[in-house]
Amino acid sequence: STKIANNESVRLASFMAQTAFFSYGFKSYWRARGAKTCPYCLELNGKAIKSGQNFFNGGEEIQPKGAERPMLIGGIVTHPPLHQGCDCYISA
Repeated sequence: STKIANNESVRLASFMAQTAFFSYGFKSYWRARGAKTCPYCLELNGKAIKSGQNFFNGGEEIQPKGAERPMLIGGIVTHPPLHQGCDCYISA
């Protein structure tokens, strides 16, 4: 479906950018964009990791201010997207 294709294209672009950042020794920063960014992504905005680290390791919950309920993070998250329709990106 189109939703899956969009999600996977964001995932691939984020992976490629992060690989380049890490290969040059830079940290990777989570960046939120868009007028309707969700509270989960806003909570991650500006957080950084270096090579070998993760934003989430899986099995964790995130419940930022403004979220109706916690989001269970099912697996390892090293870059966007965090969820379906995520409008985040990664920067150095």
